[in-house]
Amino acid sequence: MSNGGLGKVPQLSDLLREAKERWPHLADLNPRTRREDAMLDVLCAVMDLSNFEIVRQIQVVQAQLDSQSQGEPRGSSRVLGFIGFWNAQASSIHALAVKKGWWPEDRNDGENIALIHSELSEALEAMRHGNPGSKSIPDFSAVEEELADVVIRLMDLAVVRDWDVAGAIQAKCEFNKGREYRHGKDF
Repeated sequence: MSNGGLGKVPQLSDLLREAKERWPHLADLNPRTRREDAMLDVLCAVMDLSNFEIVRQIQVVQAQLDSQSQGEPRGSSRVLGFIGFWNAQASSIHALAVKKGWWPEDRNDGENIALIHSELSEALEAMRHGNPGSKSIPDFSAVEEELADVVIRLMDLAVVRDWDVAGAIQAKCEFNKGREYRHGKDF
């Protein structure tokens, strides 16, 4: 696994040991709690990332654990919170995209937006054909699969460009609460 010449990539066992030393309350977790599963998912995901991205993920987890230790109950359904979950998932998605050869070189933003748009167009085509079941992920419809592809491409691009899409989503939702009905428009 290449890490951009940034030194040895730590092993999962080293990351877990460091995490439990840094946050002793992790040692008290009951096996298979959502929070522990989320921690393990993040730590597993970072194994395919560069050292910079590993540090970024550890910082995300640290911030979420610190906020949880200040009052959020263990096993809370929020686990890492929306932003923490989004960032961890986006980093994992990007790592997989790199591993699968989708980023041999940088793409321009127009091409990236067009690729996101192509997934929306595929969702529209699925709707036009009665929204059959997905051929790739049978428990979901074709529209659900294509909309997932939209989000996956968006998350991947956000990591590459270092865009805080999750933060922007939360801020925009708060902003929209104060807007007038239909934002003052007829349609």
